Amino acid sequence: MDVIIDELAKIEKDAAAIMDDVEIRKKKLDVAQKERIAKFDEEIKAKTEHEISGIKKELEDSREKQVRQLSDESHEKFRTIDSYYENSRERIADEIFDRIIRK
Repeated sequence: MDVIIDELAKIEKDAAAIMDDVEIRKKKLDVAQKERIAKFDEEIKAKTEHEISGIKKELEDSREKQVRQLSDESHEKFRTIDSYYENSRERIADEIFDRIIRK
């Protein structure tokens, strides 16, 4: 009977050791998984920031191009208006004068 009790005690001790080992492995796997998740999160964050930076640069370049284009168009329109005014100033003044006189 003592032999059976000793064997059962040994089996229980071995089972407890196995359970302790499983718990240790589980904790190690949990830590490793958390590290992988943290690394993945950092990689995604870096990739996202890089992509956002690229998009911001593209938008800034596009905005600057549009501003230059609008500025060039505005300057051209002002030159056209100035040229028209310089070429037609006396005729316009005469027309205005004639309208004032006729009223």
